[in-house]
Amino acid sequence: MTRVYYKDAVGCLVVFDVTRASTFEAVTKWKSDLDNKIQLPNGSRLPCVLLANKVFSIRKSFLFVYFLIIQCDLVNDGFDGNNEQMDEFCQKQGFAKWFETSAKENINIETSIQYLISEVRLDKFLFYRNSCLLFL
Repeated sequence: MTRVYYKDAVGCLVVFDVTRASTFEAVTKWKSDLDNKIQLPNGSRLPCVLLANKVFSIRKSFLFVYFLIIQCDLVNDGFDGNNEQMDEFCQKQGFAKWFETSAKENINIETSIQYLISEVRLDKFLFYRNSCLLFL
């Protein structure tokens, strides 16, 4: 995307569909694009939160189709639900945090957005605080 789309952004949600591996593979491309095209006024990266969407739908599917061994295809097709690996991935890629969500069932949507808002507020506070110090 061009820089114009990111103009004046102060935070970011990157969403991938846990049922489609290609959307998870695109996460690093989106994050890299963001980091290369936009910075906060203090030069730091934009706070970004990663959302793993449809997680709860998959877990329900596991219950219904467990004996049909379909869950193996779902796990191998992208997100495997390993919290430690996701934490490491987010740290490596520069995401502030990640959340398992379901937009359809409205699970963790508000929580993840509130977290992003708190990160944006923290960044703004530090920016203005540092600016004041520079001008003293």
